[in-house]
Amino acid sequence: MSSSRHHTLRAFATLRFTGDEVDPAQVSEILQTSPTFEYRKGDPYKIRPDAPLSFRKTNLWLLDSAKIIEDLDLKKHVKCLESALSDNLTEYMRDEKFDRIRHYCSDHHVEVLATLFWHGDHQSRPPRASARFANMIAHLNGEVAEDFETDAAPGAFSPATPH
Repeated sequence: MSSSRHHTLRAFATLRFTGDEVDPAQVSEILQTSPTFEYRKGDPYKIRPDAPLSFRKTNLWLLDSAKIIEDLDLKKHVKCLESALSDNLTEYMRDEKFDRIRHYCSDHHVEVLATLFWHGDHQSRPPRASARFANMIAHLNGEVAEDFETDAAPGAFSPATPH
């Protein structure tokens, strides 16, 4: 996951476990870490103060690296999530914590999604995704999504910019 770090404007990563059978407390116990956000099916919420009350449709356990570390290096954000999943990153398939979360996800029909967010200036090159992290998420039957964006060069025409 190399990039021109001095041109990175923002970077973070999230790991989410969702599903009707997800028990956020059990996920926290397995991973030995608290989520940065969680909710349960049926929990009430409002999308804005004047909106009608809505209710959550499923359970969620979310870990947002931006709430844990402050760094512009996406590699460090991914490592934060990898470390939440396994105590032995070099042999994670032999790690007890990773094995427990893998079985939990399979047994409870958990949807796993990791999202990598990166924003750089016009001189930046987007980082390359970590093969190890992608493999870890694949072993959880999950997906890794990338949301990478680079600013337009100064003076470059953009359809959103009025002339």
